[in-house]
Amino acid sequence: MANLRRNWVVIAGLVRDEAIFARQLEVLVDWRKKQLIEGVVYSTWINELSKYPNIASFLVKQDIAIVEIAEPTLQLEGHILHQMTSLHYGLQLIPDQTYVFRTRPDMRLTQEMQDFLRNEPSLALGGPHDWPEIFEERLVVLACSLLTPFYINDMIFYGGKKDVNKLVSFDVACEVIYANMAAEQFYFAPSFYRSLPIFRSFFQLSAPYSYDNRDWARRFIVQHMASDFFLQIWLTYLMCLDRYFRISFDERTRDRAETEHASLRDLSLGNLLFRNKTVPCLSFHPATHLPLLETETFVSAILNDVFRHDAYAARINKLLPTLREWSFQESWPANALSVSKDVRKFAMVVEGLGQRRSRIDELDDTSQRRFRVGSSGHRWRVMGSGDSVQTLTTEINQLRRTNEALREEILAKDAEIARLRR
Repeated sequence: MANLRRNWVVIAGLVRDEAIFARQLEVLVDWRKKQLIEGVVYSTWINELSKYPNIASFLVKQDIAIVEIAEPTLQLEGHILHQMTSLHYGLQLIPDQTYVFRTRPDMRLTQEMQDFLRNEPSLALGGPHDWPEIFEERLVVLACSLLTPFYINDMIFYGGKKDVNKLVSFDVACEVIYANMAAEQFYFAPSFYRSLPIFRSFFQLSAPYSYDNRDWARRFIVQHMASDFFLQIWLTYLMCLDRYFRISFDERTRDRAETEHASLRDLSLGNLLFRNKTVPCLSFHPATHLPLLETETFVSAILNDVFRHDAYAARINKLLPTLREWSFQESWPANALSVSKDVRKFAMVVEGLGQRRSRIDELDDTSQRRFRVGSSGHRWRVMGSGDSVQTLTTEINQLRRTNEALREEILAKDAEIARLRR
């Protein structure tokens, strides 16, 4: 029996690993045969497929639409301009009133994803119900950072076409007005900072990550969680996750949430943030050593006062009722020139964590007649051309992918060790 949702797949990006892409395409053809999806679009750069004749032949044989685009010569953080461009053109072939499963050629598709498409679990928005419909329905994502707003895994996501289109914003404010935003935040943050000014305050001075440094990660957590300014940002972010997102395609994670909540009642939030205790619903990124969400359980536990009370819980419970009020959120003062003491204090925190300069007024002139906003450095550049440049770029990208794969392997090993210890 055909599903009620009309699902389409957009594959965007470079092939990278031919064997993985070939297997992914076979899975997608099987999904189409099972009527889980209507069609597939592959969006990539001109001449990319000429390097993979077997892939090109398979795409044609299976009637998979191909969109070939001139590669942008401007490179932004994490190649986000490239990512958005390929997704934008892929979406042009997707019918309206459909749902989009966006993936990359180097991703493995899982049984949980197939089950999700077959079972069509609800994507209805959560509370607070008087908040605007930033998305019409929830987006489904693989994982996200707990402490860094909208640092959300962008490798695979799913949602209504109209909502997925909102991610393709090409918003240069992410690089010009705001500081140190990751490529993932270019996708997910703009829809929210346009509606919630509290995030505009935050992104003017967000801290860059440091990698492979546990001491830095601990300082990041301690200093961020000590700030009432950040705590308000953070709780608003968690409410956005709770209302507008599903984390994980595996519906069993939501079925287990109540049982996992029960196991959290004797633990404090501080115990878990500082890794004094381990629980299945919270992991840590192997490179940044910061907490990572792969289900919604931890978010709902924080917002529903599940944890044993500690100093963090007391502050959270005091702030949440006000933060849930839309009248408070829409009236939040976000101004890079008129900066409160709390914001300036937090700017000092992030500068101590490696931020060279926040994008807020530096002078703090008491007469309010002179202002100065510095730059933490723009990260865009024009890409070179020619065979040697392209070869070097390919090698760099391959090394980056290998590094990411190794980190994912370390994360999986850490999770297995934690499971065995339990």
